[in-house]
Amino acid sequence: MLRSLDATALALAALLLFAGGPARAALTYYDSRLDFDSGNPGLAFEDFEEGTPETNFDSPLDSATNNAVFSPGEIAPGVSFSTDGSPGFDLRLQQLDTTLVLAPPSTLRRLVIDFSIPVRAVGLDVYQFNAAGDVSIEVSGQSGVLGSVSVPTSLAGAFFGVHSSSADITQIVIDDSDILPGIDDIEFGVPGAPVLHYFGSRLAFDSAYPGLAVEDFEEGTPDTNFDSPLDSTTNNAVFSPGDILPGVSFSTDFSSSLDLRLRQLATTIVFSTPSSLRRLLIDFPGGAQAVGMDVFQFNAAGDVILETFGASGLLGTTRVETSQDGAFFGVESLGEPITQIRIDDTDILPGIDDVEFAPEPESLALAVAALAALAGAARLRTRAT
Repeated sequence: MLRSLDATALALAALLLFAGGPARAALTYYDSRLDFDSGNPGLAFEDFEEGTPETNFDSPLDSATNNAVFSPGEIAPGVSFSTDGSPGFDLRLQQLDTTLVLAPPSTLRRLVIDFSIPVRAVGLDVYQFNAAGDVSIEVSGQSGVLGSVSVPTSLAGAFFGVHSSSADITQIVIDDSDILPGIDDIEFGVPGAPVLHYFGSRLAFDSAYPGLAVEDFEEGTPDTNFDSPLDSTTNNAVFSPGDILPGVSFSTDFSSSLDLRLRQLATTIVFSTPSSLRRLLIDFPGGAQAVGMDVFQFNAAGDVILETFGASGLLGTTRVETSQDGAFFGVESLGEPITQIRIDDTDILPGIDDVEFAPEPESLALAVAALAALAGAARLRTRAT
């Protein structure tokens, strides 16, 4: 009996010692920005696009940096970038196709990202210059290393995301041993309540929202510029009244003079803008519960930024990698109705096609009631005659 009690006491003591030790945070990793943004909404965003590329400069890089590359306020507050080597000219903003990537200017330096605000989730694009291979990413908190993972990447980049369920993330270190690492489009912070859910395929979107009408712009006459907005009442050389579905309006955030264009692309017609530096705006006057569409970039492949708004303001931001071949983007709001989607690719022409949207339930109910009232009135007129 004594031995049994001693064994029980020892086991209990060991359990207490284990429980009293530092807790290890549970980390969830992501390799898709869409999945990451769906589970971690409302984060701060830094894309380095305000900087002047191809110049080496001293670390750290943060919101107070004032040099030939960045001015104060151009970096989001709460984050700092450096390397673990000598701070002399140890960072570089690299022009890579249509984006700017932060990297060290030479090998044998690890990129270090420090956070001075509470952070539970971090997402970013990770690059390797000169060759393809793995980068090692180490995630740390106040108690030390929370976890590490290897991410295969290349000059084309790859997405890495992490969420910590039980401890703040204070630092991320990126190391590829002997090949230059680079980062871009970093999101960080404490996620809010899930508001948006994203879809990466039309099949998944249509399964969730079957039977929606599709606006394919096929009734229009392509390759002619025209004034915004484009909606069901538009009457010009490109569209006639009724050619566009009711409940949606298309425009840009620039001058409304000849700011829209319908483009013939292979076997389909794509709605676009006539020039770069314009954001496409899609408005839903009655609100929408979900929106799906094909998103294009003309002239080059790369990311487009998609911002989803409700009556309260910005609900969420994500990026979709696309090209002239197009890629699907879908979003549903788990809270308030979607009132607008903005599409921006910084300097390359965006385009959209095959837009589907599910009306917000209250608006749909009103529409059904109105149709029922019209049908009833028609029946009464028939009986009277």
